[in-house]
Amino acid sequence: MISKKFLPLYQCYSTVNMFINGHPVKVPSGITLLEATNLTRKDTQAPVIPTLCYTPRLHNMEKEGKMNSNYKAVGHHEGVCRVCLVGEEYQTYKKFDKMITKPVDEKKSLKFVPSCCAEVREGQSIWTNTPEVNSNVRTMLKFILSKHPLECPTCSSNKQCELQDLFERYNVGAQDLPAPIRRRMISHEMKALQTRGDKGEDVDDWYGSEMVLANNTINYDKEKCIKCTRCIRMCSGVQGINVLSMLKRGSEEHVGIGLAETKEEYKNTQLDCINCAQCTYVCPVGALTVVDYSKSVFKELQLAATNPQKIMVVQTAPAVRVALSEEFGLEPGKYSQEKMVAALKQIGFKHVFDTNYSADLTIMEEGFELIERIKKGGPFPMFTSCCPAWVNLVEKHYPEYIPNLSTCRSPQGMLSSLLKHYWAPKMGYDPKNVVVVSIMPCGAKKDEIKRPQLAGETDYVLTTRELGKLLKMAGLKDLSGLKDQKYDDPLGDSTGAAVIFGVTGGVMEAALRTAYEVVVGKPLQKLEFESVRGEKGIKKATVDLGGMPIKVAVTHTSGQARKFLEEIKKTGEVFHFVEVMACYGGCVGGVGDPKKNMDDEIVKKRIEATYGLDERNTIRKSHENVSVKKLYEEFLEKPLSHKSHHLLHTTYMDRKKKVGGGVGGGNERKNWGM
Repeated sequence: MISKKFLPLYQCYSTVNMFINGHPVKVPSGITLLEATNLTRKDTQAPVIPTLCYTPRLHNMEKEGKMNSNYKAVGHHEGVCRVCLVGEEYQTYKKFDKMITKPVDEKKSLKFVPSCCAEVREGQSIWTNTPEVNSNVRTMLKFILSKHPLECPTCSSNKQCELQDLFERYNVGAQDLPAPIRRRMISHEMKALQTRGDKGEDVDDWYGSEMVLANNTINYDKEKCIKCTRCIRMCSGVQGINVLSMLKRGSEEHVGIGLAETKEEYKNTQLDCINCAQCTYVCPVGALTVVDYSKSVFKELQLAATNPQKIMVVQTAPAVRVALSEEFGLEPGKYSQEKMVAALKQIGFKHVFDTNYSADLTIMEEGFELIERIKKGGPFPMFTSCCPAWVNLVEKHYPEYIPNLSTCRSPQGMLSSLLKHYWAPKMGYDPKNVVVVSIMPCGAKKDEIKRPQLAGETDYVLTTRELGKLLKMAGLKDLSGLKDQKYDDPLGDSTGAAVIFGVTGGVMEAALRTAYEVVVGKPLQKLEFESVRGEKGIKKATVDLGGMPIKVAVTHTSGQARKFLEEIKKTGEVFHFVEVMACYGGCVGGVGDPKKNMDDEIVKKRIEATYGLDERNTIRKSHENVSVKKLYEEFLEKPLSHKSHHLLHTTYMDRKKKVGGGVGGGNERKNWGM
C-alpha cells in the first residue's frame, strides 16, 4: 500500500486493489489511473505515461476545489489530447495474490481510457505499455504533427517543449506522415513565412497566424496550438482573469481572446489581461511564449565589445540564483550566484549588480511608509507593489484600491533608477550610454518597464530561461568550470531579508523585521515569521508591533488575490498590511523560471533553498545593510525624503474598462498596458 505521506495535496481514506501491467497493487481510492501508475512505479516498473493536456498543478487544484468559482462555466478539462490512453481489461478481478503475465486477448479484451481523468476502481486491470497502447500514442502524435509547424530549431520553446520530447521518445517525425500531408505541410510553412505578422483588418489576419496576446509580454502563435486548454484553465481557473477561451469549431477551433468575433471585441477583452503570463508557463508547446529579448541583448553585447562608450550593466533578481542551475542540467534549488556573476562578466557585462540590494531599499521605503500610515490612520490595508501583474490587476479590475497600493517601485524599478540617475554620473558615465539589463523570473516585468512612470530606465528584461539561452549563445555550456565572482559594489550588498523577497510571504516577513525594530527600538528575538510562510493561498496573522496588534495577510496567485479582495469587501475586515504575488509560490514560481519537468515540488525546493540562503546570511535585516545606510547618508538623506519619492516611488492610474468603452479616469489605454 502507498503511504499517505506520499500523496500530494489531498488525503485518501480508503484503498482499492487493482493490477497495473500485471502487478497487483493497492492504491488510494479517488485518484486517477495516471496518479496510481506514478505512485506504484517502483513496484510495477511502469514507464512514464505520456501527457500533454494534463499538468499536476491544475489537476490537483481542480480536484481540491481550489479553482475559482467562475471556472466551471468555461468547461475545459483534461483528457482532450488522448496521448495518455491506457488499455483497461473488460473483466474485473477478485484475487490479487499473483501477477498477470498478459491480457487474455489484447485486441479483444482491452478498451482505451484516458488515464489522466479516469479514476481507479476495485478489481481493475490496466496495461500502459502494450504494442496497441504505444501504437495509439504514435497515432495521436502523428495526428498532432500533421497540423503542427515544422520549425523546432528556431522555435522559442525548442528543448523546452513537451511535444518535442514526446516526438523524440516515440520516434515520430515528418517521415511518418503520408507524402501528400508532408507536401501540404511544406507548402503551408512557406506560405506562413511569407504572411506571418500581417496586420490586416480581416478576421483571419488579425487573429494570426501569430500575434501579441498581451503587449510587451506574451506572443501567441495559433499554428502551434494543440488545443490542450491548459492556458484557459490557468487563466480562468487559477488566475481568475478569464481572458482566454476556445473559439470556432472543428478544424478551425483555436485558443483566442474571450469570445471575440470582431477585432474590436478582441481588443476590448485583451485589455483585461494583467500580463502575469502564467498561460505561457503551462503551454506544453511554443504557442504561448514570453516575448524574448535574448537576441537583442546579445547584439548589444557584441556592439559594446567594439565600442568602449557603451556600458553594459545587468541586475539579477533573488529567485534567479536558485533557478538558473536547472537550465544547465543541475538539480532544482542549486545555488549558483557566484557562477552566474562570473558568467555574466565573461560574456561582456562590465558591471553586475544584485537586485537584492534594492530589495533592501524597498523594505526601507515600504517599511517606513507602513509606519507612517499607521501613525496617520491609513489608508488601510497597505498593499505591496513589487509584483507588476498584481499592480495591473488593481489598475484594471479593482481601481478603488489604487490608494491602498504602496507607492514604492519594485526592486527592479528602484535599482534601474539609481543606476541611471545616481551611479552612472558618479562613475563618470553618460546615462544615455548605459544599457541596463534586468534578469527576472517574471514575464510581467517586461511590461513594467514600459510604464510611462518608469520608461527609459530599464532597457531590457530577460527571464531566467532567456539568460540560460543568452549564455549558451555566447558559448557557455557549463558554469561549473568558472571561477566564482562577487557582485559589484556599492550596489551589490544585500541581506537575508532581501533574499526571501522571491518567495510568497518573503516581502511581508522582511518588512516586519524592519518595522518591528524601528517602532519598538529593540532587536527581534526571533526573525522567522512562520505565520506568513507556506503554500496556503491566503494566510492571515496578527503581529504585535510594540503593543499594537497589526493584522497582516499574504496571498499568491491572482485568483487568490481576487478572492481576498472580494472577501474584505464583503466582510469589511480590516488589515493593515497585505502582500500579494500573482504567481504560485511567489517569484520562484514565475513564468520566466525553467519549465522543464514543471512540478510544484520543484517550486518547493526553490523556496527551501531561498530560506536556507537567508538563514546562512550574517545580516538578515534590511535596515542593517551598510551600503543602503551609506546611500541614505550620501544621497537620499532618509526614507521617504523628496529624493526618495522622486527616484524610488511611482504613481498609478485607473485603467478599468467602462461601460460604453474607454478607460477610467479619462485616460486612454496606453500600448504599454494592454
